[in-house]
Amino acid sequence: METNPVTVDEAGKVVRRAKGLKGAIQPPGDLRSALAGFAVATLCEGESTFRNIPTAREVRFFLDALGKIGVPYAFGPGPDMLRIEGRGGPDRSRVEGAELTFGDDLGSLALLAGIVAGCSSSATFIGTGSFPVEDGRLLERAFLRFGMEVASDSEGEYRLSIDAAGTSGITYAADRVDDRLKAAVLLAGLGATGTTSYIEPTRSHDHLERALKRHGAELSTRATGGGRGEYTVELDPIRPLSCRDTELPGDPSLALYLVVAGLLLPRSEILVQGVVMNPSRREALNILTRMGGRIEYKNRRTVDGAAVVDISVRHSKLKGTGITAASIPFLGEDIAALTAAAAFAEGESYIKGAESLRAGSFDLIKALVENMRRLDLEVGEYSDGLVLRGKTSNDSVEFDAFGDPTVAMAMHVVAMACHGETVIHGYDEAVVGRWSDFPVVIEALRID
Repeated sequence: METNPVTVDEAGKVVRRAKGLKGAIQPPGDLRSALAGFAVATLCEGESTFRNIPTAREVRFFLDALGKIGVPYAFGPGPDMLRIEGRGGPDRSRVEGAELTFGDDLGSLALLAGIVAGCSSSATFIGTGSFPVEDGRLLERAFLRFGMEVASDSEGEYRLSIDAAGTSGITYAADRVDDRLKAAVLLAGLGATGTTSYIEPTRSHDHLERALKRHGAELSTRATGGGRGEYTVELDPIRPLSCRDTELPGDPSLALYLVVAGLLLPRSEILVQGVVMNPSRREALNILTRMGGRIEYKNRRTVDGAAVVDISVRHSKLKGTGITAASIPFLGEDIAALTAAAAFAEGESYIKGAESLRAGSFDLIKALVENMRRLDLEVGEYSDGLVLRGKTSNDSVEFDAFGDPTVAMAMHVVAMACHGETVIHGYDEAVVGRWSDFPVVIEALRID
């Protein structure tokens, strides 16, 4: 009797080799677009509806925080729908003294603090002892320029308190690409008097700008150097934001695991449907194409202001490549999937300028290096990245998810391409926080 392709025992998740993937699938809604949309909807007048909401743990965490500042929300009527009642409009009341936890994630802190500032309210944000304090200092300096009252404490857990009453618009020139800081500044600008301008060295992820435009904000952008140079966003809060319905496109970071599996497994031919493909979300797929991946974009269309495509993938022979600091801000959680691809690529691949992936309570570089060494690959670890020499054929081993969903899903892809059966320790606990249905989805596409 044939064994199950994925089983669970006390040792962990067991995944056996696949001959390929075949079929079509749409990933859950894009997490970045969703959180940006939720943040802007909070500052609108009236009810906004979102369809195809992500299943990630961050969504529930974010909504719980909104509830603490008096933002009503409800799921339904459909299983993947969410309704948010905004706090904007002439009858907006000031919230004072709320305490919101954000863990060690600057992205969550930036959005939550930006919302509170955009409401001209006050709150205290509570992180963990592992939160990178310098990231908090960036927000503090920006908020002080708005004229907010700001206080922080980094002894033990990081705490940030702000009072955003009576703020004025600013011009903020960032010295690095960081869409999280940009989001905090632009949201705070909604509660300020006068124009707020944000200038960055090059265009970063623009989910918040797109959400602001979708909800009617008076916002303009300017790019130099053919879109590769300095990028400026100007926001004038002269009119209230309006509610609207939004269809969230598929998450390209989740689609990436299916794409990499399709490239690595010999008889693969899959179509990943309805994936957002705005300019800042193409970097990982561009890298895979550079490695020799046979990837085609089909059925290009625009959905609620977002560029959306279907991604056609066929098995490919990959070659090694380099990922430099210029790409890191546009990759984030995509690094683990790209490392999985590099493990089977011919020649050397490297990642440089990725110090940010070691920040906080989890060191992604260290986790990837350890798993790649278990494959008996030549791997070098550096303070800002790694280098490895891939092999087109690898034998099964035992991996560790290290509590991280990106590592767990990437090692699942690697396991399907290895000979024999591979064990992934800590798999279920990790995957459930990002895409709980991932093992079911990818195994349903399997060819044996």
